[in-house]
Amino acid sequence: MELMGSVRVLGIDVGARRIGLAISDVSGTLARPLTTLVVSDTNEAIVRIVATIQQLSAEADGLDAIVVGLPLRLDGSATHATARVTALIEALKARTTIPIATEDERLSSHEAESRLALRERDWRRRKQKLDAAAGLPGPFPVKNVKNVKTVKTLIAVVVVMVLAASAAAALVYRRVTQPYRGFQGAEQFVDIPPGAGSRGIRERLVAGGVIRDATTFRIALWMSGEGRRLKAGEYRFDREMTPFDVIDKLARGDVYVVNVTFPEGLTVAEMSKIFESHGIGPAAAFVNAAGNAALIHELDPSTNDLEGYLFPETYALPRHVEAAALVRQMVSRFERVFTPELHQAATARHLTVRQVVTLASIVEKETAKTEERPLVAGVYLNRLRVNMALQCDPTVIYALLKAGRYTGNLHREDLSLDSPYNTYRYPGLPPGPIASPGRASLDAVVHPADSDFLYFVSRNDGSHEFARTLEEHNRNVQKFQIQYFRDKRAAEAGTKRSGGSGTSGRSGR
Repeated sequence: MELMGSVRVLGIDVGARRIGLAISDVSGTLARPLTTLVVSDTNEAIVRIVATIQQLSAEADGLDAIVVGLPLRLDGSATHATARVTALIEALKARTTIPIATEDERLSSHEAESRLALRERDWRRRKQKLDAAAGLPGPFPVKNVKNVKTVKTLIAVVVVMVLAASAAAALVYRRVTQPYRGFQGAEQFVDIPPGAGSRGIRERLVAGGVIRDATTFRIALWMSGEGRRLKAGEYRFDREMTPFDVIDKLARGDVYVVNVTFPEGLTVAEMSKIFESHGIGPAAAFVNAAGNAALIHELDPSTNDLEGYLFPETYALPRHVEAAALVRQMVSRFERVFTPELHQAATARHLTVRQVVTLASIVEKETAKTEERPLVAGVYLNRLRVNMALQCDPTVIYALLKAGRYTGNLHREDLSLDSPYNTYRYPGLPPGPIASPGRASLDAVVHPADSDFLYFVSRNDGSHEFARTLEEHNRNVQKFQIQYFRDKRAAEAGTKRSGGSGTSGRSGR
């Protein structure tokens, strides 16, 4: 029997002349006597029971199921009364669509007597009187007959109540432990707003097809004791779950997030494309949000945008996060990374926050090796100290990007571009950061290597060769740039002539 609403059950106990009715509450945990029908035949019983069913169904709480006590012998075999009750059940099934189930009266009668034993201190004395009276050969004394009827009536009432309550409890247990999935598609998202009460949470879960009905969830929540631990957020459901599974998910705060990684060394424009690629929002929204320079004015009052101040990291985001909210989060993260100790170290070197971030962004673009960053930072700080042009290729590339002229390769004529970011043409640091530096690059600027290097050149394997003099630097350039690429072109030409794939480097030799 599978129900979709509240768990309200009608219990029926059929006797020879009397039929006891009891009704459970909507939680399925309590039952109360409803009425006792004194009937002369089965047809009359059916009419009156059907009338009661219709009346209960019309009430606000409705009626979800009917449970009828089935009389059986102790060995489980049927009796004449069993057939009579079965016939009554079939007649009721023909007159109502409400599910009807049976309950073994041997069990419910035993439970009823157990409950009476707990509630009545003198039950043993009453039971002895009942047994004694039942064994008398002649007419019963009036007093004993009255006691017998009282006890039998009491047992009958409790039996009906036990039938209704136990059946309702069984239905409740089945429903709170039964997995359910009522939504279509591969997944369903349910958003629980901050401050939502248990009722609001139930309604959203029901509307999303995650739980069967509000009553089931309310009972499961009460049984779990987790009512005050449910957390707000957007949750993703992709399989059938029991109400307890759902409650556990909400209590753990297992909200759905999109993990978005912004690597070190990206510009705002590049970050905006990552933002859009995850389906969170348009790139333009991210760029616009990054124009809110007021977010960083406490650290850098002179900036006009947030270039360099959006800290590169992996962010766990809701599906529909606003670009402005993400930008605030990234700036807040930068402020936590730029610690008072970092600020103090910058001040000791007579560097402003903006100068630190600008130089750190250059270091970030020049090398990906953490151990080299203090060396690269030291080279540029040494050049600044002796008023030597930085001559940094990444700053020229950034200038070309801002002008919409970068083709993917840097050419000699690009070095003459008239832009304050062109450190071949203009001395000192560029006007601001050219990318978002990571923590290691920020640390490298305020804790540079103690060296007298003024030059470095790529070894073409991600590392660099450092030099103190121009003469030494030119030798490194000859070795790692001019000769390297000359040999590479020759090797490629040889591979083409031999028709080889070039994977082994030995074809045609």
